[in-house]
This record gives sequence, C-alpha cells and structure tokens, in this order.
Amino acid sequence: RPTNNKGNNIMIIEFNAKLVAAAAMSQSKGDGRYYLQGVYFTDKQVVGTNGHIMTVGYDSESVFTEVNSLDEDSDVILPISSKDITALKSKHSETVVFNVNEETLKVLDSCGSVLHMAQCKRIDATYPDWERVIPQIKDEQARFTNIDGKYLKLISETAKVLGKRSVVIRATDSKSSSPCLITYDLTNVYSIVMPLKDEELLIETPSLKVPSQEKMAA
Repeated sequence: RPTNNKGNNIMIIEFNAKLVAAAAMSQSKGDGRYYLQGVYFTDKQVVGTNGHIMTVGYDSESVFTEVNSLDEDSDVILPISSKDITALKSKHSETVVFNVNEETLKVLDSCGSVLHMAQCKRIDATYPDWERVIPQIKDEQARFTNIDGKYLKLISETAKVLGKRSVVIRATDSKSSSPCLITYDLTNVYSIVMPLKDEELLIETPSLKVPSQEKMAA
C-alpha cells in the first residue's frame, strides 16, 4: 500500500462510497484548475477541494491493490461526475471500486452487486499540498466569521450524505481571515472552509430587543 503521495503502484482502489461522495461534493466544478476537478487518494484518505472548501475522509478499511507501477510523476486524482456522486450518495451504496488502468468506476451495494458503473479517467497532474491548509486550533475565543451561503448549503448536504442531522462550525483562531473547521460528529471525516473577506460582508450585531410599538408604527 502506498506510503506517500508519489510513486504509487496503485491499480485498484476500494473505498467507502459515502466518504468519496462527501469529498467529491467539494471538488472543483469547471474552473481552470483541472487538477482540482477530481478527488485525490493517498493511503487511506480521500480529499476533495475547490480552493474554498475542502473535505477529507479517512477509511481504515479501504483497499489499495498494487499490481504494476503507474506514472511516478502524477498523483492519483480521479474525476467524479454528478451522476457518479448521485450513485455514491444513494441509500444502498456501500463501496466504490476504481480500476485505474481500465479507467472504470463501480459503485457496489453491501452484497457486492453493481449499482452504477462509469468511465473514470485519471487526471494526469500533481495535487496541491492539501495538508498545508489544515488549521490548528489556536484560540478558543469566540468570534464572528463570514461563510458563503453556498458552502453552508454544501456542508448541510454533506452532513445528510454522511447520515448526520447537524454539524459543528468552529473558528480556528480570532482572526477573521482564518479557516473554519467543520465536523460531522464523526472521527473520520471533516471539512475546512475559507471565510469571505472582511470587505465582502459587513458584520453587525443584530438588536435582540423587540422594537417598540411606536417604532414599528413609524
């Protein structure tokens, strides 16, 4: 099994379908950075990011079958289409199997029956250093943060795929530009989302007092 990001001898990858779906929901969709338009596999982790939100899943039971050496200059980045994501998210999906050389993807149920099959051609590229952006919890002080509404929706959808009804959004320090850590009450998956820039949204503390009748009439 691979122990680093390069020099992989991976031919077949078997991974938890819901974790791959969660990562794929954060992959880039159509911008110029083609190397982000897929999920990245390393050891027992799968990573998806569009540069603003990143989701990482860890599957301790994943299987990486090594047969022959692949291109040592490229990472294992596999594009997941919207149809693939729908199949991965389905109620009965259990495992996804990628045959890297044959360029196929199969979604299996718990009995091993094929629910979905599609072409999945490996992206010939080097994935960014995703671990560099993982934040450290530096400050317990509560603060305001600006999160794009579309990513709040994506986080909610990711939680649903993972079978969770709620999420925890945690600021990593007191700086408004610092990323937020998203957890789903699971130890093997998390997301990181970058906040909007300060100038993009003016944060004001709302008044929690009920307005007087006079003001309401005015």
